[in-house]
Amino acid sequence: MGQRGRKSKAANGMPPHVDGRPDRLQPPPHLSLKQQKIFDEIVATAPPHQFSASDVLLVSSLASVTALLQDATKAAARASDKTRPARIKTLAELSKIQAALCTKLRLTPQSRMSQITAARQAAAHRPSAYDLMRRGWDIDDDGQWPQSS
Repeated sequence: MGQRGRKSKAANGMPPHVDGRPDRLQPPPHLSLKQQKIFDEIVATAPPHQFSASDVLLVSSLASVTALLQDATKAAARASDKTRPARIKTLAELSKIQAALCTKLRLTPQSRMSQITAARQAAAHRPSAYDLMRRGWDIDDDGQWPQSS
């Protein structure tokens, strides 16, 4: 006699996502609870195809550095005048590491978009004449836009 009731997903042999989306990265077990929450937040806010399985180490490093940065920020706020410069130096170093990891993981706007695309978008962005008039702008007699005050 066969199994009673509904078959499990594994027994059906169905892929977990019918639309072809890959599974989101899972935090490695060596991370603390705080670091795991940061890891999940990073992965959840990125597009589904942003990370591959080989990015787990980089994302976990970013989560660790972010957790350290949060703790260092609290410690710097409580620091005495004698220890504050050392705490601020630590904050600066952790911020540099965090920025480098974000760039490598393509989490910053500069790393997600090429310079040519950004230049095209900036050149294509021109405010409407009606929007400018609503803000009080007017064209002078010489055909130039006046300087905003």
